Amino acid sequence: MYAGTRLVGGSARLRIERSGTLTRLAKMISLVEAAQLSKPQIARRVDRIAAYFVPGILLLAIVTFIVHMRTATTGEAVGIAMAVLLTACPCALGLATPISVLIASGMALKAGIVIKDAGLLETLSRADAFLFDKSGTLTYGRPAVSGIEGDWPPEQLLRLAASLESMSAHPFAQAIVREAGVRELRPAPVERFVERPGMGVAGTVEGMRVVVGSAAWLEAYGIRRFDPIIDPMIDPMTAGKGEAAGDSVVHIGINGRRAGLIRLHEQLREDAGRTVRALSAHGEVWMATGDRERAAARIGALAGIRRVRAGLLPEQKLNLLREVRAGKGRAGKRRVVMIGDGANDSAALAAADVGIAMASGHAAALETGDIVIVGGRLSQVAEVHALAGRTMRNIRQNLLLALVYNAAMIPLAAAGLLDPRLACIGMALSSLLVVGNAVRLRRTAFGRRTGRP
Repeated sequence: MYAGTRLVGGSARLRIERSGTLTRLAKMISLVEAAQLSKPQIARRVDRIAAYFVPGILLLAIVTFIVHMRTATTGEAVGIAMAVLLTACPCALGLATPISVLIASGMALKAGIVIKDAGLLETLSRADAFLFDKSGTLTYGRPAVSGIEGDWPPEQLLRLAASLESMSAHPFAQAIVREAGVRELRPAPVERFVERPGMGVAGTVEGMRVVVGSAAWLEAYGIRRFDPIIDPMIDPMTAGKGEAAGDSVVHIGINGRRAGLIRLHEQLREDAGRTVRALSAHGEVWMATGDRERAAARIGALAGIRRVRAGLLPEQKLNLLREVRAGKGRAGKRRVVMIGDGANDSAALAAADVGIAMASGHAAALETGDIVIVGGRLSQVAEVHALAGRTMRNIRQNLLLALVYNAAMIPLAAAGLLDPRLACIGMALSSLLVVGNAVRLRRTAFGRRTGRP
């Protein structure tokens, strides 16, 4: 129940689970405030320059005063030295980075993108490899059950699977639970529940040991991959029309024997292809998923991703990220952006140079992601990448303006050609020039909707 929700009829009973600073809104606000205070690496370099700039200007003002004392009165020498100090005020230099970061993070938030650390804008702008999760990231995250096969009645297989999957947050689990709800099948109580991210779930349901997940997960429980009794019915190599079309498969084992499977079909996000094409212009695009190879290949082909790795566990996704990073990029090792939404993406999100989490995903992914896509559009990944590039260009322009101003005006002031009053005006104008250039960021088309969410 979101803040501002209005009940238009009937009654409702709410259970408050979070309040005050623990709500999602309060957390987002604190993240944005922290991001606006953070600094890109270029800002830290500017701070180091400023640490030498101010003492250097003080020394220059003293030298200017001493030099002009030989040919001018004390008052005139003081005025010239003051003009040097006023002209070289490092305000423009100090504003060059934070004003652009403030505007960029505000624009991103308005578009539904929370940037936790503005310092990562610089890293994101230089990214040259992008690693996507599949379910819930490239797809809408709402797969639908397309078939149930096995030597048990379909309704019974679905009910047993839904009983276990009701305790999981995986998109496939939620799809199975939704299908059970549509068929008015009530989940049974579960005992000794076990879940392994990227593999599946297991537990005791109505006295039966039920295992639901990948074929490898069933094998871990001693359930053979191919049962000769039911293989002709459900083996994808013989009768798997759905799998040949790229459907995902969830296997079901009961009491140590494979009992059947549930097929699920995922829909690619409408803006996935456009996002992949935009990012491909800046580097390699990969897809990493724990799903089957055929299902992964179907989504990869639809999205336009040629580099696809399937059947990966969370730790294998992490290894793939390291492998991609070790490749040769534009400047040594690649800078990798990971985009995911599930608990099995958390390790890769945390290890990536920049982790981007879809807000519709698991809480663990939201915690480890450096950037959270709240707006719900995958195209916002490409948009925030483009915004990072524009922000860094804007910062460099600001720094150039500040440096050109100082390089041009300080010699004039030191030569006695600039009145202190004009120096004050020049200092103010230099700051306004930097701010005006930063405001140009707001004129971009960032965040406009071009398709359904």
